[in-house]
Amino acid sequence: VEDCGGAHLNFPLPGCAGDRLTIPRELWAQDFSRYVLSVRVQNLLGTAGINRLGDLHGWHLSQLLRLRNWGRGACLEVLGLVRHLQHGNW
Repeated sequence: VEDCGGAHLNFPLPGCAGDRLTIPRELWAQDFSRYVLSVRVQNLLGTAGINRLGDLHGWHLSQLLRLRNWGRGACLEVLGLVRHLQHGNW
């Protein structure tokens, strides 16, 4: 996996290091209700069987994009939350 630092608009390209979502282990048991996410993204996550932060750990944005009704906007919203959590903003 290479670092692809030049991803357009902060959106990691498939196969790049930033494409994989990494959630801090301490947060795996938490559900998404503690965080500000659009209803659309909450519904998309639930439909994909992703109900807790730990369920999202290890997914790739490129995998989410292949799911029904997922688009760049939804992925960017999830990526924003993940980056927020990675910086210790729980």
